[in-house]
Amino acid sequence: MVKVLFICLGNICRSPMAETLFNHHLEKAGKSADFMVDSCGTGGWHAGEKADQRMRQTAEKHGLSITHRARQIQDTDPETFDYLLVMDQQNLIDVTDRFVNTQKKVSLVTDLTQSFRGKIIPDPYFGDMRGFEEVFQLLNNVTRELADQLIHQHSKQSES
Repeated sequence: MVKVLFICLGNICRSPMAETLFNHHLEKAGKSADFMVDSCGTGGWHAGEKADQRMRQTAEKHGLSITHRARQIQDTDPETFDYLLVMDQQNLIDVTDRFVNTQKKVSLVTDLTQSFRGKIIPDPYFGDMRGFEEVFQLLNNVTRELADQLIHQHSKQSES
């Protein structure tokens, strides 16, 4: 089983949307059973809360439902997950500073894609609904490519 953790700052906007979209693409590919997917934040101030209402509304507009409750990254997460995928450079710094021995597992969510490599996922929290839609569209494309990439990569490994 491939274990993927999406990480942003508070776990109420970007990472729960990435988790939801990635699961959606896995389901469409018939590969949900091969993956364990979760999300968290580097900070814990939203722990236990639902995703931001604007992000939930954006997901619902596209026929998806975000059911995740926010949580902060735990000390056991780097051991549990194969991929720790962050949304921006500050998340990358926060995670690699906290977990110094896990740099091989930590990367920008876009770094595992061809089309979006090096691009950050901007935080829509302080913006308007347009920003949430833009993040949705970007994450939809990124997670679709990421799902295809990881499905292909891990199906090759299981064949050998």
